Amino acid sequence: MTKRLIYFLALAALVCLFGARGAPARAATAPSGFSENDSLAALLWEIAGYFTPETQTGDAPHSRRLTVKVPLGEMALTLSFADLDPWPLDLELRVKRNSAAEAEDGGEIVLRDRRPFGAESEAAAEDGAAGLEAYLLEFVRELRGRPKILPHAFTEIRDGLFRAETRAAYGVRWGENALIVVKADPRLWAIRPYGESEDPAWAEKPAALKGWTERLPQSALIANGGQYYPDRSSMGYLKRRGQELEARRHPQWKGFLLNDPRPGDSSSPFRVMDLEVPRSLESLDSYETALQSYMTLDRLAAIRVRDTDNLASRVAVGEDGEGRIAVVVALGGISLGDLATLLLELEIFPALSLDGGLETQLALREGAAWRFYQGEITHNAFGNFRTRDYHPSLPQVLALVPREDASDPAAPAPAAPAD
Repeated sequence: MTKRLIYFLALAALVCLFGARGAPARAATAPSGFSENDSLAALLWEIAGYFTPETQTGDAPHSRRLTVKVPLGEMALTLSFADLDPWPLDLELRVKRNSAAEAEDGGEIVLRDRRPFGAESEAAAEDGAAGLEAYLLEFVRELRGRPKILPHAFTEIRDGLFRAETRAAYGVRWGENALIVVKADPRLWAIRPYGESEDPAWAEKPAALKGWTERLPQSALIANGGQYYPDRSSMGYLKRRGQELEARRHPQWKGFLLNDPRPGDSSSPFRVMDLEVPRSLESLDSYETALQSYMTLDRLAAIRVRDTDNLASRVAVGEDGEGRIAVVVALGGISLGDLATLLLELEIFPALSLDGGLETQLALREGAAWRFYQGEITHNAFGNFRTRDYHPSLPQVLALVPREDASDPAAPAPAAPAD
């Protein structure tokens, strides 16, 4: 029995023993013809999430490479993609084994495969498709131990308002790999919705992000609001300081951003309410400000969105571990499931998603100047696509404004966000 066969028998036993625990918890449905092996398709979807734009190589268009060290030796995996397709077209895995195996086969194994992955006719190595899957499982186990977000530091840009910019090591599959994270002390800041329907002049002249900075000059942050219907009305319930901007509730969305407790109410100044939680401590009637949207990550850190291969720039709003308001913007193309994974890594939950795609627009005031961040990737019935030159007008926005009625100024402020 050769050393290679002994290795694969041992590795196959490990796959059986740890497969359920190590396999991806979520995977988008692979496109038709991607693979005849569902577990291999799920594995490749997860692995491809680590191949962010920074892994691009100069070998070929949309060719990306990662190298990892494993007990077996060194593994270098190259994936190639079509433009904006998150599913790889083909792969090459080079395994440089440790010196103990070098005497027999030179210490290097090369495995190549292409769509449909796992088909016997496509696995170009004597170990076949089973060997490929075993090696890929070893590869992804090492990747899972890495941070999914690069180290970052928060800068206090206003009293109680913090900003960090970083990149993802997982999930951002196309476009600009930039994550903007803003945290605000809810004793000093409130996040409130505004809509063009409030003012006839606003409704007559729809505005994109720059126009909203002129309409709301006292704001420190302005981001696109929730999704909206073709008539530009909000898909979910909206109210600000007791004024209903949209009275209709979305019948399926379970999340609400809550601000501004009613006078005399002891509720926290900012909360995320989840209708799935029975006898919730929060009440919509206890707050004067509310925005409805869909839950992405709940208070128990459970992912509440389906993972699909729809990529888009995304915006999420939620609570961090200190109860601060947290806004996260991913400018590159990311799936909702992968966004939830990054929010979990950032320890921002519960959290809601807002409108995404080309509506992803964030303005952040630093001193007297505004900084603008705009997404460029979206999807429709024909697939994912990118545009750098078009950003639609926004019928609703969320604005971070000074809480003019901040109470109990002697109460200890939350600690600054950890780097």
